Amino acid sequence: MSLRNRVVNMVQDTLCRTKDFQLQDSDSLLENGVIDSLGMLELVKVLDTRFHVTVEDDELSPENLDSIESLTAYLRRKGVEE
Repeated sequence: MSLRNRVVNMVQDTLCRTKDFQLQDSDSLLENGVIDSLGMLELVKVLDTRFHVTVEDDELSPENLDSIESLTAYLRRKGVEE
């Protein structure tokens, strides 16, 4: 399974509160109500659990964590492989 698909599954399984997940890869998770500020903390925990990635304080930004696209790119930069 590709990294992108693993990220989508993670978002659907742990963060998405509805069964109807219709976002594009570049759509904001925050702006579309998939996560809120508490959900961001949950996301950080899930990234550690599922991908063994520690999100540093200076990495907590929309550029890294606010879409399927940004999450996938961030995980690649952190060394997570396909």
